[in-house]
Amino acid sequence: MDNGWLAVIIPFAFVPAFLTIWCTVCLLISWVGGWAQLKTCYRYELPFSGDLSYMMSGRFGWTNYSSVLTVGRSHEGLYLRPLFLFRPGHPPLLIPWEELTVEENKFLFVNVLILRTSAFPQIKIQLYRRDKNWLWEMRD
Repeated sequence: MDNGWLAVIIPFAFVPAFLTIWCTVCLLISWVGGWAQLKTCYRYELPFSGDLSYMMSGRFGWTNYSSVLTVGRSHEGLYLRPLFLFRPGHPPLLIPWEELTVEENKFLFVNVLILRTSAFPQIKIQLYRRDKNWLWEMRD
C-alpha cells in the first residue's frame, strides 16, 4: 500500500489546522485576560495619531503580553494594540484618560503602572516601563 499521498496532504492540512488552533488560543487569551470585555467599550478602528512605544510588556488580568504590545498616548487617551500575530480577539483599544485610574508600583528596577477602567474595574492592566512619566505627559 502506497502512502505517498500522505506526504502531499499533511503539509496542506497542517496550515489550516495550525491557523485554527492559533486563532482559538488567541481568542481564549483575550477572554481570560479581559481584552474581550474591554473591546466592547474601547475598540478603536481609526488610525492612531499620537506617540507610540513598541515592544512593551504588560499584563491583562492573568495574561502576560511580553514585548508584544504597542502602547500609545495622545490627548484622547491610552492606545493599546498587540503585535499583528496576536491580533485575533485583540482589536486595538483607545481608553479615554478620564476613564482610567492608576496606581504606581515598582518591581525590581521596573516601574509598573496598574490601570483600571471605570467600565471594567475588575480588569487590572499592568504596563511595565522604566520611565513611568512617559505615559502621563499627554494626559492633560
